[in-house]
Amino acid sequence: ATSTVATTTAGTDSIVTTTTMDAISTVATTTTSIGSTATTTTTTDAVSTIATTTASIDSTVITTIAGASSTIVTITAGATSTVATTTAGTDSIVTTTTMDAISTVATTTTSIGSTAT
Repeated sequence: ATSTVATTTAGTDSIVTTTTMDAISTVATTTTSIGSTATTTTTTDAVSTIATTTASIDSTVITTIAGASSTIVTITAGATSTVATTTAGTDSIVTTTTMDAISTVATTTTSIGSTAT
């Protein structure tokens, strides 16, 4: 669609991943917040831009890689084995969040586009 929004929230350490994909102008905006502090935002023109951002938050490393016609954004967070991965393409947004935080496990898979899961 013209404006597709996928939001996944996993509790405890509060990992919030929001990805907005404008399928027409191919612009992906990803905002990630871990805990009550720090936010990493990457805006990518998927046709011509490759961006790499690395941030350190309480011994947590966030790496964002985006580029090409298919925008891939990967956020890997340390601390209590927490991994959040977001993959956004031109017409589809796939958000997978795995949360392992001291006996609390939340797994969410969201697909917006031609194939829904």
